[in-house]
Amino acid sequence: MNFAQHACFARLPNLLHLEVSLTHSSSFADLTAAVRHAPQLQSLSLLRIEHNVEDVIPQLTSAISHLPNLTALVMSNFMHSDRLTASACAQLCAALRGRVRLRRLFCEFRVQEDERAAYLDMLSTLENLEIVNLNTNGELTARDLTALQRYLPKRLAVLWLTYSATEPLSPDTLVTFWRHFSNVTFLSLTVYSGPQAALTVDEVVHDASRSLRFLGHCGEFYDVGFPEGRPVASVAWDHGGIRETGCERWDWTMRYLYH
Repeated sequence: MNFAQHACFARLPNLLHLEVSLTHSSSFADLTAAVRHAPQLQSLSLLRIEHNVEDVIPQLTSAISHLPNLTALVMSNFMHSDRLTASACAQLCAALRGRVRLRRLFCEFRVQEDERAAYLDMLSTLENLEIVNLNTNGELTARDLTALQRYLPKRLAVLWLTYSATEPLSPDTLVTFWRHFSNVTFLSLTVYSGPQAALTVDEVVHDASRSLRFLGHCGEFYDVGFPEGRPVASVAWDHGGIRETGCERWDWTMRYLYH
């Protein structure tokens, strides 16, 4: 999409959701000017991003400064390096800090280990978050998992964690996790170093709260039920395609995971 004729957005007073593919043939230089004409926007999604992160983040942060009603933000499908540099992370955190209306944040930029504390501190100010993912290239230890409970709200419905690991977490570390995130209906754990460094499906759901209905585990997806009061994961979904789940929050998340 080219925003050269950005004034046309002023003629779309009912525009609430905007998706933009940022390919090399697209110009996003006027993105800020475009959304300035649409302050009513509630959802902004940047997809198929083929630009350098150092170019994308300043434009994005400038644009969302004009969107006081923003409830959902997506940054997905990077064609080149997806690492969030220190300067870009600082800009993004400053732009999102205190956005209490933001309920959904899906960011595929990979947060560096040195920047994780600052990023989590920013997330702690988004008190109405319902859906969030954390993509980090550092290890996620038991201590880090405990830290998530300090930074992320108990009301979370969807949590997607992508991280590195050299060995599985202890199943015991998930006991307090489930006590805190008792409203999570969809949890996904993806480990860069492969399934051998991940907890098994049964270990993940063993102490799950009764709210859990859907589990993503290293690229596989499972329904979760509670026959006889104990959590049980179904067989993995057929890889013939990602199906609709019947839950708007889950389907929204899956849409951007597999856009």
